[in-house]
Amino acid sequence: MASVCCRARQPFHPQKLYDFLQQTFMLQEQEVYEHLELQGDILKEPKTGATGQMIKPLEFQKRSQMRKITYGKIFRSKGFVWIGRRNDMMGEWSSAGNMLKLNCGAPWFAAMPQEAWPDIKVAEVMQDFVEPHGDRRQEIVFIGQNLNKSAITRALDDCLCLEKDLRESKHLRDPFREWPALELIEVEVTDSSEVSEDGDSSKVSEDRDECTR
Repeated sequence: MASVCCRARQPFHPQKLYDFLQQTFMLQEQEVYEHLELQGDILKEPKTGATGQMIKPLEFQKRSQMRKITYGKIFRSKGFVWIGRRNDMMGEWSSAGNMLKLNCGAPWFAAMPQEAWPDIKVAEVMQDFVEPHGDRRQEIVFIGQNLNKSAITRALDDCLCLEKDLRESKHLRDPFREWPALELIEVEVTDSSEVSEDGDSSKVSEDRDECTR
């Protein structure tokens, strides 16, 4: 068993990241795949919230094999990401096998006034701040066997915004599903701290610390 941690202080280009995830995994956004229906030999998204994407079982095998050859045997990955044009909210990244979830997570601390922060040690939070973007960053850990660290790192680096992208960030194409606005989530984060979907308030901080272990 091995692990590879990827970090960066630049945002991901939304289109580049989306294309990479679609080619490498079966991307799930906002639980949209949890109600997939089996129709013959084809997995089809339900009509509600569907994008019309058709997924054949053979495609699952193809992507799994390609991923193993290129990056090694990835069992799972987890972490958080900063996507261009989405400077208020972090993305929560989690994969197991072919499936990768990328959903809206908690707000970046840098996106909130300090008085709106949850009950947390300010000094510890500030350790993650690097100007001019505060705590916005990429931290993803991959766990598996015979992992190709250089290939994984290079693939993610290729998804980062270039300087020209940062200058024109408002015009970046963003194919990901829309996330809630910061003002709709801020009170919840302040009241309940960083509580994950399963109710474990320590889970988010554990993911943040994983790369340092």
